[in-house]
Order: sequence, then C-alpha cells, then structure tokens
Amino acid sequence: MGIAGHPLPVDQSLHIFVRSTTNQLEKQMSDINLTDSTTVLATLTEVIEEIAGPRSVAITREAAFDADLGLDSLTMVEIIVVAEERFDIKIPDSAFAEMTTVGEAVDFITDSVKAAKASA
Repeated sequence: MGIAGHPLPVDQSLHIFVRSTTNQLEKQMSDINLTDSTTVLATLTEVIEEIAGPRSVAITREAAFDADLGLDSLTMVEIIVVAEERFDIKIPDSAFAEMTTVGEAVDFITDSVKAAKASA
C-alpha cells in the first residue's frame, strides 16, 4: 500500500509526481519566448535578484553590472552560471569579460538563443 492508502508504492507515486511536475515546467518554459529581448531582460533580472538580492536601482538595459548594480566578479560568475542553465546556452569567458551592461548581456543571450534554435 502506498501513501495514505494510495495503491501505488511510495517510490512509484513520487516518480509519477516528479515526472508530471517536470513536464509541466518544461511546457511553461517552452511557452516563454526567449528570443524576445524584453523577455530575456525580465528573466535576467529575475536571475540577478535571485543571486544578489533586490537592487536599490532599477535593472535596465543601460545599467552597468559593477558601477550601477554593485555586482562583484564572484557574483557575476554565479549569475552567468544560472543564466546559462536558465537560457540553455553557453557564455564563453571571452564574451563574459566584454559584458559591462545588462543590455550587452541581454543582446548576447538573445542572439545565442536564436542561434541555438536555428541550428536545432
């Protein structure tokens, strides 16, 4: 007997739940247009706030990571790692080193996502 009289064993019930939840999340992510710069900016803003907390200034395309948002290099590495996972792309160190503003990151991510979709 499974959980609370449920006929499936616990591990099988959990597996079905996890698979169902994963499928729902994948559907939601596929519905998001990650080739639109406005959506990329909103998603990148979420990533920045998840890693570094809320900022005292607005996260805009013009905002500089260090001067305006006060993000140090270690925090930026964390943001890049999460952004790579969130957008399913790879951000090379050379590109990362050249990104000084949120807008530059948004443009790079948007172009990378478009290129990945085109080659798929």
